[in-house]
Amino acid sequence: MRGYGRGDLKALHQKKAGTKDKALLVGAGWGDAHAEEENSFEILNPYYDPDEYRGWEIQVRRNLARVNEDRIDFEVLEKLIACIDKLYEEEGSILVFLPGMGEINQLYGMLSPRSQFNSTLIG
Repeated sequence: MRGYGRGDLKALHQKKAGTKDKALLVGAGWGDAHAEEENSFEILNPYYDPDEYRGWEIQVRRNLARVNEDRIDFEVLEKLIACIDKLYEEEGSILVFLPGMGEINQLYGMLSPRSQFNSTLIG
């Protein structure tokens, strides 16, 4: 699984329909700029309150309405960490708060095989 930087996302949007990366992005429901109105998307998140996000961009509201807040998306965390690492060239650390040891071990297991992290992870 590779992370996406700013330039990568622009290139990803330009890919032809049917490519694996584009299919994953669209299938996940992220990056869709076609929603025009609040009622044009299904609200799947039981915690989503449309009144709290009035005035926010429609894509943000749509994604918040569809996200499952009871599930940690480790693939998104992995991509986010890789993107942060790629964008910031200076040495430093990224602190990720997770609810328990199981989740910490799962993310550690996902990051440790990556060559960019395997020598810098604290184990």
